[in-house]
Amino acid sequence: MNRLIFKVALIPIAFSLFGLHTRKRKRGRTNLPGSGHSSDSTTTRTNIEHARVQNASTTSSTSTTPTNTPPRNYTPTYTRDSQGRVTQMTVTLRDGESTPVTTNTRDMAKWGFNDIPPGKQVGDQRNRGHILGAQLGGTNHADLQAQDNQTLRDGGTLPPDRWKDYENFVALERNANAPMMKQIEDEVANGVFNNGREVQYTVDLSYDGDSRVPSTVDINAETIDGDPAVSINESIPNVARPDESGYTLFDRSSVNWS
Repeated sequence: MNRLIFKVALIPIAFSLFGLHTRKRKRGRTNLPGSGHSSDSTTTRTNIEHARVQNASTTSSTSTTPTNTPPRNYTPTYTRDSQGRVTQMTVTLRDGESTPVTTNTRDMAKWGFNDIPPGKQVGDQRNRGHILGAQLGGTNHADLQAQDNQTLRDGGTLPPDRWKDYENFVALERNANAPMMKQIEDEVANGVFNNGREVQYTVDLSYDGDSRVPSTVDINAETIDGDPAVSINESIPNVARPDESGYTLFDRSSVNWS
């Protein structure tokens, strides 16, 4: 009788131990990868995937936009007179010769680059005009700007003839630079980069007396390949109002590249 009572007493203990073992097994299954049950590991995977999507979204929204008209990789030839003034720039323009270099001249004003080029003062009405336009591959001398900015930051000064190193810049009256020169440069760029024409491009600069500011800018563009032949010849007075000096804005619609 005592033995029977002892066995009966063991039954609830056995059920209790079996239930505990079953609960442990269930908890173990929910932690297995691929389990169909909700679990901490499933939540972790969900969080990781969410973070991956968030990171991808952040990366795509911060992508940089390339320069609209990256400079062309040309080596123009500059001719100077006895005073160091550029009197001519000539270059052969071809499509497909490009490199993504920044073209930014804002620092020149920020750091007070007066008389670079000669005749240009920070805050005045003249432009730092490109002899070879940026849309045609003309440099902004970004490497020189970086060096000179650092010199000025360090409290140094630039040599008085530093302007000679910035050979692609001259002081241009605002309207002479744009729209007068720009209209021609844009059309030549259209011929070269949109129509695949090869063009010999020359800019001649004239000066009055000892002035280092050009009085006239003559632009000549001649195709050197295929038909039809295109020839552009424009002489722009470097004055505040070229139209009042008899100069008429270049008519881009008059040019036929193909």
